[in-house]
Amino acid sequence: AEEPLVELQRKVSPSLNQTLEKLRLADAAQLEEKEEEGSEVKIETACKNGGCSKTYNGPKTDAETCSYHPGVPIFHEKMKYWSCCKRKTSDFNSFLSQDGCNKGSHQWRKDTGNKVAPCRFDWHQTGSHVTMSIYAKNSNPELCSVEANSISV
Repeated sequence: AEEPLVELQRKVSPSLNQTLEKLRLADAAQLEEKEEEGSEVKIETACKNGGCSKTYNGPKTDAETCSYHPGVPIFHEKMKYWSCCKRKTSDFNSFLSQDGCNKGSHQWRKDTGNKVAPCRFDWHQTGSHVTMSIYAKNSNPELCSVEANSISV
């Protein structure tokens, strides 16, 4: 249990490398567009929190409390609800008018920070090797790492 963790070698498929290169080019173009827009929030910008219908009307709007849903909207078998509070309805307008189950501050810009991607994995073992495949959607392999020792991963 005291053995230090060692970073494992990762193999990235050629098709993923091609896709990542295309994404880098697209991100560079979007970054140039964002730099042109500036950092100022424009009037009538909608709050990016799910379930919040407020719009930005100047600095006084920042002082208001945002009522939002931290979960995702779910549409299943004609029912509409948020994954966080599960108040189900069949009427779309009722779904849109549901009060948020969390309180916080308004988000006028999309969060572009690093996020933890949910992963799933599969593995198989031979006499001398253990092979593990880790799958994560929309992740950058350059920012991912797996550390292991003889006891844990």
